[in-house]
Amino acid sequence: MRLYPPLLPRSLDGWRSGRLHLLVLALILLVAAGFRLNGLESWDGDSHQHPDERFLTIVGSQVSLPASIGDYFNTPRSSLNPYANGQPNYAYGQLPLTLTRLLAEWTGRSGYDQIYGVGRALSTLADLGTIVFAWLLARRVFGVRTAHLTALLLALTVLHIQLAHFFTVDTFATFFAAGALFFGQRAWQRESLLDALLAGTMVGLSMASKVSALLLLPVLGLAFIWPRRGRPTVTQLLDGVTAFGVALVGAFFAFRVAEPYAFLGPAVWGLRLNPQWFTDKAYQVEVSSGTIDVPFMIQWAGTSAYTFVLQNTIQWAMGPALGLTCLVGLAVGTWRLVRGHAREREALLVLIWTLLNLAYFGGQFAKFLRYMLPTYFTLVMLAAYVLLLATDRLARARPWTSGGLHRWLAPAVVTSTALWALAFSNGIYGQPHSRLQASDWIYGNIPAGATLATEHWDDRLPLAQPGQDPGRYRYAELALYDPETPDKRAKLEGVLDQSQYVIMASRRLSASIPRLPERYPLATTYYRLLQSGQLGFELMARFQVEPNLGPLRIDDSNAQEDFTVYDHPLVEVWRKRPDYASATTHGLLEAVALDRVVNVRPIDGGRGALLLSSTEQQAQLPAGTWSQLFNRDDLSNTLPLPVWLIVVEVLALSAVPMLWRVLPFVADRGFGASKILGLAFVAYVSWLIASLKLAPFERPLLLLAWLALVALSFAATWGRRTAFVEWLRRESRLVWVTEAVFLGGFALFLWIRAANPDLWHPVFGGEKPMNFAYLNAVVKSDYFPPYDPWFAGGIINYYYFGLVLVAVPIKLSGIMPEVAFNLAEPMLFGALCAGAFSLALGLSLPPRGLVRRGTAYLSGIAAVLLMGILGNLDAGLQVLGQLWTLGGERSPSSGGIVRLLAGVFAVIQGARFPVLDFWHSTRFIGPEDVGPIHEFAAGRGEPDAESAR
Repeated sequence: MRLYPPLLPRSLDGWRSGRLHLLVLALILLVAAGFRLNGLESWDGDSHQHPDERFLTIVGSQVSLPASIGDYFNTPRSSLNPYANGQPNYAYGQLPLTLTRLLAEWTGRSGYDQIYGVGRALSTLADLGTIVFAWLLARRVFGVRTAHLTALLLALTVLHIQLAHFFTVDTFATFFAAGALFFGQRAWQRESLLDALLAGTMVGLSMASKVSALLLLPVLGLAFIWPRRGRPTVTQLLDGVTAFGVALVGAFFAFRVAEPYAFLGPAVWGLRLNPQWFTDKAYQVEVSSGTIDVPFMIQWAGTSAYTFVLQNTIQWAMGPALGLTCLVGLAVGTWRLVRGHAREREALLVLIWTLLNLAYFGGQFAKFLRYMLPTYFTLVMLAAYVLLLATDRLARARPWTSGGLHRWLAPAVVTSTALWALAFSNGIYGQPHSRLQASDWIYGNIPAGATLATEHWDDRLPLAQPGQDPGRYRYAELALYDPETPDKRAKLEGVLDQSQYVIMASRRLSASIPRLPERYPLATTYYRLLQSGQLGFELMARFQVEPNLGPLRIDDSNAQEDFTVYDHPLVEVWRKRPDYASATTHGLLEAVALDRVVNVRPIDGGRGALLLSSTEQQAQLPAGTWSQLFNRDDLSNTLPLPVWLIVVEVLALSAVPMLWRVLPFVADRGFGASKILGLAFVAYVSWLIASLKLAPFERPLLLLAWLALVALSFAATWGRRTAFVEWLRRESRLVWVTEAVFLGGFALFLWIRAANPDLWHPVFGGEKPMNFAYLNAVVKSDYFPPYDPWFAGGIINYYYFGLVLVAVPIKLSGIMPEVAFNLAEPMLFGALCAGAFSLALGLSLPPRGLVRRGTAYLSGIAAVLLMGILGNLDAGLQVLGQLWTLGGERSPSSGGIVRLLAGVFAVIQGARFPVLDFWHSTRFIGPEDVGPIHEFAAGRGEPDAESAR
């Protein structure tokens, strides 16, 4: 690791080529600027429609530059500190505010209706800078062709165009994040401490814009420690730690300077955290996670992690062509990185950063599109990479194979993305904001003195316009986010009675409130009645600004709220009809029962208070009757045991090739684990698809999941099929021994179940009725979560996935559930034995071999006995205690091993062995701590979710 890399002279051709590439980049930046500057300050008429921008504008117009550097770092006294200027909270980064105020004072545009324009200009500049850093990073990782395509696609990305039109912190944070990854990549490739310092500095500046940029640090740390080729040596690890330490120093000092009010000061060396700053950030984390209930988070109720974000990203924020290509690029890049391809190894930082952000922000309860902005430039880079990779591969293919696809693949994606960008920019920023249009209409068509009902938590219309005063109207507030009480109903009726018009400034409330029908039955009913005309109001005017290309208009009103509500919300004006009757309104709203309101948090919403929605109930009805699902007279129910074993073995053997490929460090290459993992793969894939309501949980879906498993195994071993077959030949004894362990465990508990199939404790009973009913519900449900067999109209409020594992072979084989119920526990116990045997064998007999095979087999058998039979040891201690008691009856004067042997002989000679207390073994820690054991579940004939776990 050196301080800085050597400077190498460049040839004349190199300089000419470099100038040409810079010219291409400059042209791309001109295109990007055209989209971002379109209507930058004119389209919304100084109306401050973005709430984040509005808040930053208020604060930016209040603060001022401090008189000295000392005052700048003096947190309690600094005139630039929002807290010192009367703001009780400030959740944004300080750096964008500082830069905006600095430029505003320099240009003389620091007033409330001016400074936002300065902030927008800087936001646009930051977004253009992101394109530059993305170009530099792509050129260093993938080459200049990918760099040009990355910059062009990023210039056309709609979300970047949209956010560049607002004074918010996300574009700033993304710019510095792109710079951090570029310098981090350069430090990794050139082993330069100077680049590591610059990367760290960029991280600190990004964190000073938005603290979530902290995620950059683990990415840089991993990349610095992991070498570009091979495994890290001790020297490389030390160099990596040194580089990361330098980056941390740069990040800290940059953050200390750019975010001074995160510290108490009063001098630059004062490093105590400001508790007010920390409290604000912690509050925002809790709000984003859904822990704290605030109205503007209701929009996310019932939305699914990852899929919701991906759907809106693909459909709206990027456009289908670019969005899908990004996902393909991410998948291909990750796969080729895992496979060890050299070029993808260079993309380590890009891939880790993208995957980490998708994993973290995609799983958040708050799913604002801007949260994902720092990953867009890397996603677009991966899209450019896979497009050119596919183009090159197709160009080398035979003409009749590729069909000329290589010539239009990348242009098709660019053209599609460009058309979507043109439609968005032209439709949204090429005409006045929809609320300005609505305000002009209201002033021109609604007489002064009229009472307008407007919704809280949204902008009140009409907006103030030159020569027009919104004070000419009276206003009544529709507080529809308030708790549902009789008082709220009375107020709602009163507002409707006194208002001549209802103004909906957006779909913010009308789209989010129905997501929580159990919490807002009254408000949900109100919107339904209003839109149907039953309340006595009619739609008078509708203002919708849409993306368009000439006559082609794209309705995006159903996109997630933050994509439309800031720059082109749907506005509706409803007028009271002459036949409006207060008594009718009262009767309609009085019919809503408020005694069943559940004040559920948004994060817990969308679950219908554990009730199936009407749609879900209808979806479950076609599942069929039991006689339609199972045939008592077919082969499966005539010979259930062999059919069951065949299904289980086929699922297991289908997973063996894939496990052999991914578990080279295990002695049996995962053969023992295949008994449960093959089943688990098919169960999980089919459960996931059925949970997403994409296909019913029926035999065709299970067969499709099984075919996917077969395809994965085929792909994993096709290139090494000779080695796989040779391993099977060489390790055939190990394979057969493991198989014997599985079948032995299966046979043992099959015998136990056959010996007493109705094992029922005379006092304690058991959970068999509950488990069997739950299993039947899982088997009969087409979609998940399954219906509750004990609560009509409800869903199972229980961890049921273990029963899905049992349901898979039931549905594949067609065996009656009452028979399969008694085959499931032997299957699970056999899989447990095989897994325990495989694990112990792998620990004692790694591929190179440390002990003899016989000793390793003994350790495997011991693991089976300890895990499968003795469990938590309490059952074994009970057996020893009972033998001790019986031995004392036969030989009162004996002790120790002699007394135990006497007890054994007593049992052999016919003495009755006392009943084993299964319940005691599950409560050996204490009465409140339940410790399920396998012999308990199997012995009582209860293949529940815990035994499957």
